Formats: sequence, C-alpha cells, structure tokens
Amino acid sequence: MVKQFDRGIPLKVIAYEDRHKIVTALTENYGLVSAMAKNSVQSKRFGSALGLFVASKMGFTQTENGEWGHLSEAEVQKTFSGISGDFEKLSYGSFLNEIFLKIAQPGVPAPELFKLYVNALHELDQAKTPEIVLAVVCIVLTKILGWSGHKPNFKTCMACDQSIQGILGAKVTLDFNRVCWVCPECSDPIGLTGSPLFVFEMDFASAQPIKNSLVIIKSDLESLKSGFHFLLRSLCYHLPGLDVNQLQSLRFIQ
Repeated sequence: MVKQFDRGIPLKVIAYEDRHKIVTALTENYGLVSAMAKNSVQSKRFGSALGLFVASKMGFTQTENGEWGHLSEAEVQKTFSGISGDFEKLSYGSFLNEIFLKIAQPGVPAPELFKLYVNALHELDQAKTPEIVLAVVCIVLTKILGWSGHKPNFKTCMACDQSIQGILGAKVTLDFNRVCWVCPECSDPIGLTGSPLFVFEMDFASAQPIKNSLVIIKSDLESLKSGFHFLLRSLCYHLPGLDVNQLQSLRFIQ
C-alpha cells in the first residue's frame, strides 16, 4: 500500500483499546478516509492533530477498497478553537460533522465539499452572534442541496412566478418536497411557513462564498430556525440514507 499525503479534518474519532484511535476524516482529494492511528492516545507525535475542528496534513495508507487504513502522521495546519469553546458553535459544528459523514464517500475525491467544510468551520469559529452561527449552517445546507442536484428554487413562487423581492413583508409557504416556496396568494395555509427575507438571503448565498453571504444576513433568530428545519427536512427527503432521527447532535440544537 502506497502512503498518501493530503489535507484532512477529522469528522469522527473513536478510542480503540487503551492506546489507539480510529479516525474518520474528510480529505481534500480522497474523500472520506477511515484509518487507525496506533499509539495516538496522549501522543506527542500526533498532538492535537486528531481532534475535531482541526485541519492537518495527514499521512496514511488505505486498503484497495479505500475503506480502511493506517494513519501514521498528522501535522496541525489550522485549529478552529472558537468552536470547541462555545456550546452553541460546538452543537452546530457537530451537526455539520454528521451531515458531511453522510454525504462524503470513501475514496471519492470531493474537493468542493472539503472547501465548503473548511470555509464553514472558519466562519463558525469567527461568528459573534447566534444569528450568524445559524446563518452559516443554513448557507451550508443550501449549498449541499445544490451540490447534490437539488438546488432550491428560491427566486420565484413555484405556482405563479412572483419574485421573492415583491413580498418581503409577508410569510411564504416552504415546500421541502420540491425545495421551493409558494406566495401567500397561492399557498396552502397548512404548510410550513417561512420568512421571505430568509428565502432571499439563501438565494443570494447559493451563488456566493459563505463570507460574502453573511454580509447581507438580516433575518432574526426565529426566521433562521424555521429556515434551518426546512432545509434539513429538504436534505433528508432528497438524500438517501440521511435520517433526521439518526442525527445525534440535534438533541443539543433542539
């Protein structure tokens, strides 16, 4: 087995016996990599490189099917310490870890997913308010929907093509089956309601880097929360194997 080197961030770390760790990391060019780091518990050789929310340069080998291997070295490149030190950021960061564990594939390069994850951690780390923390997560979910082939239709009402900018003062109905919205004149009052401002912001964010998108965020926390649940339901509906009941981090978010 040939040793590979790549940038990676652990999404899940499990202690194995007394001295080892099993690390599942999202890498830039090899997708998900699961490997055992032998003698890594309290190891000076690895230090903090195998912690969550830590970007490292990793050296590892893999089996032919790409599902298992040996992690022999890791050097810290960036630590997002602001996430681990804040309960709200930690909860949403853990949620993102679970989502990326579900959508990334072993041995399948996904540099765009890796970049999205790194940028999300950077913005979570720097976020100053609960609104910005939740906005980062909503933007990531919006981008994942687009990446998976289910880009939200946020520009116009699905029924009558009215622009979202024309009804910013009203409530709209959010349809997670079609990942779209319906204006008050066309909507079913029983449906999930949401803020047109949130829809407008996510439409803008879908084509912009996370950092640029955060500049325009004006939605209040309740609007962001309802939007978060809409995007999560949309993602679970359209992505096979993603079950909201299996996401352990939601216990701390809800």
